[in-house]
Amino acid sequence: MSRRPAAIAAVLAIATAGAAAAGIEVPEPLVAGRDVIVRLEAGGSPVSGAVLTAIYHPRSRVAREETVGVSGADGSLAWTPRAAGLVRLRAEPAAGAGELSRDLAVRFAGVPPPGVLTLVLAAAILGSGLVAGLRSGRPG
Repeated sequence: MSRRPAAIAAVLAIATAGAAAAGIEVPEPLVAGRDVIVRLEAGGSPVSGAVLTAIYHPRSRVAREETVGVSGADGSLAWTPRAAGLVRLRAEPAAGAGELSRDLAVRFAGVPPPGVLTLVLAAAILGSGLVAGLRSGRPG
């Protein structure tokens, strides 16, 4: 009988326990312009005095960093996502504990007008090509 499945299960259990013990908790879905409460935890306890930073569009040429604030005694602080897209939240605890980070997706507050314009323009181009093809009586 192979011990491989048991070893894999043990590794997954340890990795999952570590991920649950430390992290940044954020209610989802996130929407640009709407306030949320971010909670910081490590080892099942709140992390107070940690500086939280939001990095919009991480690992890109247009990455922009913004300091959100410092967590309170209960490990929480308010944050308002400024822009839609990918955001990395990074918390640096004051006591020298390990850094916490989490990548998140922030949605648009509504339908973006450039997206609607692109959709309408594409439909008009495709529709006119279809009509022209039908009038000529021959495919493509």
